[in-house]
Amino acid sequence: MYRLNRNSKIIGEEHLLTKPVRNAAAILERDIRDIFYETEETGGTILLKAETMPLREEASDITQEQSSDIVQEEASDMPGEQYRITVEADTLTIFARGELGFVYGLLYISERYLGRKPFWFWMDRKPVQRKTVEIDDTTVISEKPAVCFRGWFFNDEVLMLKWKLNEGGKEGWKMAFEALLRCGGNTVIPGTDKMSRENRQMASDMGLWITHHHAEPLGAEMFVRAYPDAEANYLEHPEQFHRLWEEAVVEQKDCKVIWNLCFRGQGDMPFWSNDTKGQFDTEEKRGRMISEVIRRQCDIVRRYVEQPVFCTNLYGEIMELYEKGLIELDTNVIKVYADNGYGKMVTRRRDNHTARVPSMPDGRDGGMQGIYYHVSFYDLQAANHITMLTNSVDFVDGEL
Repeated sequence: MYRLNRNSKIIGEEHLLTKPVRNAAAILERDIRDIFYETEETGGTILLKAETMPLREEASDITQEQSSDIVQEEASDMPGEQYRITVEADTLTIFARGELGFVYGLLYISERYLGRKPFWFWMDRKPVQRKTVEIDDTTVISEKPAVCFRGWFFNDEVLMLKWKLNEGGKEGWKMAFEALLRCGGNTVIPGTDKMSRENRQMASDMGLWITHHHAEPLGAEMFVRAYPDAEANYLEHPEQFHRLWEEAVVEQKDCKVIWNLCFRGQGDMPFWSNDTKGQFDTEEKRGRMISEVIRRQCDIVRRYVEQPVFCTNLYGEIMELYEKGLIELDTNVIKVYADNGYGKMVTRRRDNHTARVPSMPDGRDGGMQGIYYHVSFYDLQAANHITMLTNSVDFVDGEL
């Protein structure tokens, strides 16, 4: 009989103890301290061990060519995000081949045996304290992820800006990333503008893939912030835009990144909204501009990153142009389709412009697909981000 208690220790070979794995181990150790009384009884060992069974591609090593071909057929193949747990006598062993496999395995122990649910912190759930947990000999094999990249975007983080769990404000974000990992997520947009750049290293250190807001190409700093005295016009200042994109790539090149390719205006609006010179007075000119900029962004990323993973958000006016065939995208770019902000898979409105173009693949598209779905939204006209979601669960389920 295995006994998990306050004296249980987590051990593993040094090369397995990467930052994300150490972070997950620290979470489990915190939970053990919170939930168990002190005892003189010996606690079982939690052992991290590299899986030696044959593998398919690990999610942490995915390339743009492989990302559409992740097929996880056999549990024994142990992809990088899966884990196998065996409990025998005084040892609980977590087998994995990727660091997220160990992360998810450690968090599984927290939930399954300690009772820590994914949103325990956000629901103010106090732990039921006990002396020990006895676990029969068993084997657990994790489920295979149905979707390669799964995550959250803290959309404008309106309710996170002023609230601070600790003085520096970072601990609240860390708890949000922990909840994402507990839910089986592996991808995050860690905020917008300044906040995203402040948070992305922490998210990466926890094992998450980083991607970006649909108005922040490659996660770069906004032009108006970097060059406040210059007009944010790409045709007039291309070198400055290129410099910002390149700096962003250099800053993130050692992280796991899904590089967001895009070109919207400053402040999350169509870039032609401020066009006073008629340079983009037709949809063809707008689509051509976006296509050229995306190609340039791809070139910059490839300069620093081997086999990068790319995505682009077909959001709002971008979806309208794409649907008309005016935006050219390589087949290795993940196309992420968005709802209108309120849960319906059609293009969002902009002031009095409400095209409601269906934003779902229609069978003509090849390549990789994704969905960007709002459960909270603020479009400068109306908001639901301080209320519960007003749509029914059945409606959301139908759309997804």
